[in-house]
Amino acid sequence: MQSSTPAIVDDVFNFLMTLQSEEGSNFAEKLNDVVLLNTRMI
Repeated sequence: MQSSTPAIVDDVFNFLMTLQSEEGSNFAEKLNDVVLLNTRMI
């Protein structure tokens, strides 16, 4: 998983996951969905 995603994406995702707010979690999920879609397109 780490080899398929850029380090910056992991850093951003990890940072968002540390936010204990519902907003942060929802945004992290959306960001993860976008990343998954982009990796499928490549």
